[in-house]
Formats: sequence, C-alpha cells, structure tokens
Amino acid sequence: MNKISFLAGVACLVFALYQPSPDVPTPEPERDPVGQAMDSYEEAFRIASARIATKLLAGDLTTDVESRNAREDLLKQGMKQAFSSLAAKEQETLKDGWSPEKEAEILKGYTGAVHN
Repeated sequence: MNKISFLAGVACLVFALYQPSPDVPTPEPERDPVGQAMDSYEEAFRIASARIATKLLAGDLTTDVESRNAREDLLKQGMKQAFSSLAAKEQETLKDGWSPEKEAEILKGYTGAVHN
C-alpha cells in the first residue's frame, strides 16, 4: 500500500511540474517582416477606426464622403508606415536595377516557407 501511495504521489508531483504556470506567459514566436508589417497595419486600422468614430460622434464629419475620405487618409498613412521597412529592403535589393527575377525573388520571400 505504501508503494502505491508513493508512486501516486510521485506521479502527481511530475504532473504538477509539467503544467504551465498561469502566471508565466508563453512567449510568442518572433514574426517575420511581413507578419510584423501586417500587425502594424492592423494596429493602424484599429486606431484610424477609433479616430473616425470619435470624429463622427463629435459632429466633425457629417457626410459619408467626409468619413470615407478621412478614413482613407489615415489608412494610407498607416499602410505607408507599416510597410516602410519592406519597401526599404526592396529598394536596397533593386538599387542596381530591376529585373523580373529580382522582383520575383522579393515577392517569393513574402510568401513564407509554406508557399515556396
């Protein structure tokens, strides 16, 4: 009976030790440059949406055209900022001239390992 109790105790201890602690967050894997750009654009999209909603409720934008134009301006800024690092890498790659092969290589790099 003591052996069974001992083994059950050891099993419980091992089980407890291998459970992730709710207090310790699991680190997320680092995103590739495309994923980082998409995350940045998503944040810009959410911020733009909040700003436009605030302006609509404050009466600063009174037509659908004003709303659409203001949102478009904010989203263009967000896109430019989000994808600027990718654009800089493209410019560096193409500094000696463009070719279909060079651009294809850049674009294939964006697809990730799953699609290559």
